[in-house]
Amino acid sequence: MSEREKAARKEKMVSAVSSRTLMFHVTHHEKGSHGLTELIRQEALARVVSRVQMPLFHIWQRPATVLLGSRERALPFLQRGIDVLRAIGYETVVRPFGGLAVPLDLGVLNLTYMIPGDLSIDEAFRAMAELLCNFFSPLAIEVGEVPHAYCPGRYDLHIGGVKVAGLAQRRLRGVVQVSAALNVTPTAVARAALIRSFYEHAASGSEVWVPDILDEAVGELLSFGYEPASSTERLIAHIKQRLELDRTLVDVIEPTCDEEVDALRRLAP
Repeated sequence: MSEREKAARKEKMVSAVSSRTLMFHVTHHEKGSHGLTELIRQEALARVVSRVQMPLFHIWQRPATVLLGSRERALPFLQRGIDVLRAIGYETVVRPFGGLAVPLDLGVLNLTYMIPGDLSIDEAFRAMAELLCNFFSPLAIEVGEVPHAYCPGRYDLHIGGVKVAGLAQRRLRGVVQVSAALNVTPTAVARAALIRSFYEHAASGSEVWVPDILDEAVGELLSFGYEPASSTERLIAHIKQRLELDRTLVDVIEPTCDEEVDALRRLAP
């Protein structure tokens, strides 16, 4: 790629991620809803972003759920692992994003930045990582893989080697979706131990590679004394305030019936 082409691509990236108008939406969990409910909602919203060509920042939560990646479906004793999770009240859902197993609970915020355009994989990840680091300054958040965390990846967000969030990405109809599972507050069931137990049963005795998860490799914002992380509700308000510093936030445009049906068809089992 020539220097001219690189400069043009950088300009396009800056334009895509720095739009002054941003849709902002929080999907509230409905008690008793199916594990795919929030993901289907997000899938439909991506179609809205494609249609109106306006970026969207989407926040949602899900209690006691483990999102499985496509690689977990190939584990030799997957059902044993699922049964272990169900026994302690966790449901499992295969997510459309890449990556490995990630635990969700009401102390985790799922943040998705949907950007219309053709950003490269690394450009999109960097845009989301920079946005999150800015949200939570003055915390010294670094970007890089935390090897002994669950779902390790190059764009893990960590503080002193303790992972607090991981990023995943999905592309649909000219829209890049970068999602972060952000650990905000502690939970009664230790997240690292939960996923380690799942793998111990789902890959029992086999030579299949699974992450070597250590408890101390995973943490949450509140454990670092970050005051806005005293509750997920307070952190959502904080994120909204930070976005409003240099953007105009508008309500989300609702999906059409056809967009909702298309999203359901794509994700429903």
